[in-house]
Amino acid sequence: MDIHCRRCGECCRHTSPTLHYQDIELIHRGVVSVKDLYTLRPGQRVYDNIRQRPSYLEDELIKVKERPGTRQCIFYNPLSASCSIYQQRPAQCRVFFCERPELLKGLFSQKKPTRQDIINDAEMLKIIDAHNRRVDMKAFVRKVESLRGEIDEALAELIRYDQHFRDFIHERLRIPRQELSFYFGRPLSEILKDYGLELEIRV
Repeated sequence: MDIHCRRCGECCRHTSPTLHYQDIELIHRGVVSVKDLYTLRPGQRVYDNIRQRPSYLEDELIKVKERPGTRQCIFYNPLSASCSIYQQRPAQCRVFFCERPELLKGLFSQKKPTRQDIINDAEMLKIIDAHNRRVDMKAFVRKVESLRGEIDEALAELIRYDQHFRDFIHERLRIPRQELSFYFGRPLSEILKDYGLELEIRV
């Protein structure tokens, strides 16, 4: 079987790639920017493409963003069914073949980079560590999945804290908002919507 990519765009329409160590060079060369990425934190519920079922992350992952309201990779152009960085696409895209998804298993088993492998700013790493400790993802997910009714005040306070933390970093450090999901993962308010719940956050 010919396992060369046919550039049909099928994989690009349904998901975006997770970064591997060899992809860090793409960031250094400016092919991919941190504004194009977001972090999935340990404890988050995700869909396991290899096992074809939902699971909970044990390790941090860095992922290319999807177009808002879709599952399409941001580098995919639906009008031309093409990838804007095809010649310099991430490792996962190079290995994946839609008719032979099992080819990804070897790559998926490899250790993947974290924010510490990408960020050279020691102060920012301290800020990220503080956010990780205060906004515990595993505890958040357990709390959300144990809800039997309305969002309680403790959960609401954690979600508000997460949002105010991001606002503070944006305003004080002048970090663009589109980069915050790389530095701190998806906002808790967005993850909450994955469970069919929503909380109004007043500024």
